[in-house]
Amino acid sequence: MQNTLEMEAYSIRLYQYMCDAVVGSEKTVRKRRLLYKLLDDISNEKQYSIISSGSKAEGLDLPGSDFDMMILMKEYEGYEDKPRDRKGVLILDTENAALGFTMLKVVHDLSSPFYPTRTMNGKYLSNRDLFDFLFDSLGSMESLYEVHGPSFCIPRLMDIDNVICIRCHAWQSVARQWLSRYRPTGWPSEYIISNALLQGILLVPVGSKSACGEGNPLEWRFSFSLVEKLLVYSLNHCQLLYYSLLKIWLKEIVNEDNVLNKTLCSYHMKTLMFWIVEESENLNWIPQNLLHCFLVCLKRLQYWIICEYIPNFFIPEQNMIH
Repeated sequence: MQNTLEMEAYSIRLYQYMCDAVVGSEKTVRKRRLLYKLLDDISNEKQYSIISSGSKAEGLDLPGSDFDMMILMKEYEGYEDKPRDRKGVLILDTENAALGFTMLKVVHDLSSPFYPTRTMNGKYLSNRDLFDFLFDSLGSMESLYEVHGPSFCIPRLMDIDNVICIRCHAWQSVARQWLSRYRPTGWPSEYIISNALLQGILLVPVGSKSACGEGNPLEWRFSFSLVEKLLVYSLNHCQLLYYSLLKIWLKEIVNEDNVLNKTLCSYHMKTLMFWIVEESENLNWIPQNLLHCFLVCLKRLQYWIICEYIPNFFIPEQNMIH
């Protein structure tokens, strides 16, 4: 009993400290989110739009918090089934791609100067085609850019990752099970799931890695960034602090000491938080339970590491630990 009371007392103190000095109050978090929402709104153009992503767009401003700018190309759209003739149609080919990825078959000639890759099965838009086009257009500035997975940045000028993406026409069958699976806690709600359908799924230019570490140039990865931001927004302030605490623990302890050879990343912490909130109906997300809930998260993560399996929140069959 004494230990429980002490843990609750420490939890309340930690909660207050994180509100005062680390994450901020609910009002502060709302203001940050509004700022990035306004940035998205004023950056909306005819051919493309900007979608703020990363921790800062989620309302967090932790040391080392990232900010990603997703550049949505509006003239292209991915379809599972071939629609009526229209420009910019890309047909998703998931049968010949790794789980969580797809290939993009070109139906009509693309309006912009992309040069699709020809294969025995037709023409496909590869992720390398996109970067080749991008860097050709940059000319002498190409040497300033660095590519990290699906993103590129100019580290000498600003620490912002830019990710070019394409929207899927509808919620894809590869993640359809997520819409209707059993949720012990009732989170996310039907209202949030309905909004998730409207937000949709994006495709980003990066392929699954082979044994030699090279990414498949013909694959594009499904990205649930829009829905993930919606889910983070739906967390209450206590849950947001738990999520922040996991990110800090990873950065300041696990990766600093290189305990797991930097196998884990911030996205794993987000996935962990989503699973716990959805499944753990006996957890009470209040300030005095901060340390208890944090330990529950760590136990689940320990189990995943032992099993060498971290299930994707939207596609559980996809093991993210690889």
